[in-house]
Amino acid sequence: MAMFVHLLAHLVAIYMFVAAPTKADEVAMAMFVHLLAHLVAIYMFVAAPTKADEVDIKKILHELDRMKRDNAYLREKFDTLNAEMATLKNGKGHRVSRSQTVSDLFNLRQKRMVDTSTPLDVDCTVSTRCPPGRDGRDGVPGRDGRDGVGKPGPVGPPGPSGPRGDLGPTGPIASLVDIRKVVMEIVSSNAVYINGSSGGSVYVRWGRTKCPDSAQLVYAGVAGGSHYTHPGGGGNYQCLPYDPQWGSFQDGTQSSTYMYGAEYEVSYTNTPFSLKNTNGISTLHENDVVCAVCHVPTRSAHVMIPAKKDCPNTWFKEYNGYLMSAHSTQKRSTFECMDEAPEVRPGGKANDNGALFYVVEAQCGALPCPNYVAGRELTCVVCTK
Repeated sequence: MAMFVHLLAHLVAIYMFVAAPTKADEVAMAMFVHLLAHLVAIYMFVAAPTKADEVDIKKILHELDRMKRDNAYLREKFDTLNAEMATLKNGKGHRVSRSQTVSDLFNLRQKRMVDTSTPLDVDCTVSTRCPPGRDGRDGVPGRDGRDGVGKPGPVGPPGPSGPRGDLGPTGPIASLVDIRKVVMEIVSSNAVYINGSSGGSVYVRWGRTKCPDSAQLVYAGVAGGSHYTHPGGGGNYQCLPYDPQWGSFQDGTQSSTYMYGAEYEVSYTNTPFSLKNTNGISTLHENDVVCAVCHVPTRSAHVMIPAKKDCPNTWFKEYNGYLMSAHSTQKRSTFECMDEAPEVRPGGKANDNGALFYVVEAQCGALPCPNYVAGRELTCVVCTK
């Protein structure tokens, strides 16, 4: 089909270039048009053209038909001009001016170029005589462009304050005990400013190597005292540091009073103590006793209360446990509050004796019963304020 269009373009160019063909040219043109029509018919029969090819063929046939009509018009005009020229040669008729002849030829050329009187009966795609076509379909959206690169702008001014929120639901009513604890914590945490002093208080936590969260550890060590068989010597227990510092000394035994380590003496099975801090040891009996010296910087007073597990109002509990002391048949010693879940010194089970700790039990008589119960282990608590 491209070859037919190309051939037709050449024929139209030649036809438009020759303004006034001769008679022989007209005959040759008619023969060629006739031949070209046969070629197009053969092509349409053999090639089985597509829809687009059929449109192009219709355009070519239409153009050939127009050329045929223009050729007939030329021939008619040419015969008229020859007749007028013959009349002029014989001296008859009116004179045709040169300008009129040029005008006729120009009009003829224009008619060949654009034949507006003959409408097209095929889809128009190329010719200058075509009316404007309808708008084409919208193209597919393009992909997003790259994000712009630039420095962040300056921070804008703060916005206006929002409206006040709704009032929340009423919380649970606190008990007097809860209120008292909160007040005590506030007072305790600000005692150094209220009292105008930062002295605080110091106490020994027997049976543990750590202090409660409210206190600071001064040092940890082991418990000691006089030997349980000695009638003399010190009557109280001591918390001895692990790393002693020596002054001027002389090795050997020159003095007559001594410091021994201390052991738990709880051979019976119904011991009141918890064993959760003994690293798997099944009994405290004959294990060495440990201790910790604690400092409370915000509370200046402390007290150990026997037979109690809780502190009085306005006092803060440091720890609680069970009351212990020396055996009733041995030399006298002080009563101390052993923590309810004591620790032991690793590797300290050897039955070396020395100072001994026994659990203290109540005995009726001068001690009022039934508030107290004979043979029942006494509790204790250490409080600060």
